[in-house]
Amino acid sequence: MLRLGTPMDAGELLAVYAPYVEKTAVTFETRTPALEEFAGRIDEDGRYPWVLAFHSGELLGYACAHPFSGRAAYGWTAETSIYLREDRRGLGVGRKLYTALLELLRLQGYGSAVAVLTDPNAPSEAFHEKLGFSVCGRLPRAGYKAGRWWGVSWWQKELQAPGFVPGPILPLPALSRGTVERVLRENS
Repeated sequence: MLRLGTPMDAGELLAVYAPYVEKTAVTFETRTPALEEFAGRIDEDGRYPWVLAFHSGELLGYACAHPFSGRAAYGWTAETSIYLREDRRGLGVGRKLYTALLELLRLQGYGSAVAVLTDPNAPSEAFHEKLGFSVCGRLPRAGYKAGRWWGVSWWQKELQAPGFVPGPILPLPALSRGTVERVLRENS
């Protein structure tokens, strides 16, 4: 089952995210954020969705969006992230989460989604490629974590048809409840 996340989910979400901070270079964050800080990342006004996957009441993972850049002209590009419980990778949960997230972003009026990946990261690159992202840039030796240098690669997916002229971004509450529920249900 998929549903939208709220700041009330921060504890469960942080439990999924913390191992990535503490054990991997998948995120360049070097310390696990405090619960209050992490809860503050979850967009309450609905501009950037957080999609959560559950099975039998247990959180399996989440996909979320956030601003790509603070400059106004980037307002129609969302940066995406996905984190799954360590024991739930490779089961198709990630595809369902990301597909729902990308469809919600498209319906909100975003023109493209960008994923910033640690480089190298062959599984994440293959995952994004299968979902229609293409690599658009690489920066070697961009961050130092876990005793070594890591690069980053930028992957982009167009969410709208060619010639798209942007309008205002719709917050999730502006979409019909039935539309949001349909997107979540179709990807559960």
